[in-house]
Amino acid sequence: MNAMGGDAFSQVYRIRDFQSKRSSSWDRSGGNRDWSMIAPGETLRLLEEKGAGCVRHFYWTYIEGNIEKRHNIFRGFVLRAFWDGRDRPSIEVPLGDFFGVSNGQVRPIKSLAFTTNPGSARMGRPSWGISWGFNCYLPMPFESGARMEIENQGDVEGRIWYHVDYERLPEGIGLEGIGRLHAAWNRENPTEAVETPSGQDEIKNLSGDENYTILETPGNGQFAGYFLTVVNNHRSWWGEGDDMIFIDGEPF
Repeated sequence: MNAMGGDAFSQVYRIRDFQSKRSSSWDRSGGNRDWSMIAPGETLRLLEEKGAGCVRHFYWTYIEGNIEKRHNIFRGFVLRAFWDGRDRPSIEVPLGDFFGVSNGQVRPIKSLAFTTNPGSARMGRPSWGISWGFNCYLPMPFESGARMEIENQGDVEGRIWYHVDYERLPEGIGLEGIGRLHAAWNRENPTEAVETPSGQDEIKNLSGDENYTILETPGNGQFAGYFLTVVNNHRSWWGEGDDMIFIDGEPF
């Protein structure tokens, strides 16, 4: 490794012009009730900032033994993010699904972009399932303002702990050539399987016809990744298909 470093901490020692800030659910009274409760139909504002900056870390957790409330936090809580004063959200995904929770099932994740960790035992009982900690480290830059929020679209209330760590950049700084983070959620329920042609033992596909579409978008950008879950209702192997990516009109 060279003297300037090439690891994840290679930027730590650089003196840059920014403010390090956090928006969180801390108890405004100075006590220890450091959570936010979201009633059905309510929207919780996670972050609202003017000017330029970049979200560096988004963390949240819950402690909930009630299955209905827990599942509502994952799927009924909808996360939205608006960059640069736009009316249309750049991120609009159920909170759990954004962090890789699929159909109410939480699994440990360890990666540079996302980590999901089980909570510690409480009152002598293991908390596997009733408490997990979720982290997103994907940078979320913005040039003229940012707003992040969660809407409870379910029928039951839920509480979460959260903090959004971000940088506030100097006035007038430009972010030319810097993209914005976008995320969307979709599903097909149920997905109808393509029948194998008569006299063949497999389906060959180079065109992408009848594929499940994960993402279709115009314009300029970079693909960061996706979480995919398949629930098999027919009790047979669904795999051996290819992930097919078509870029700028090129064939597979």
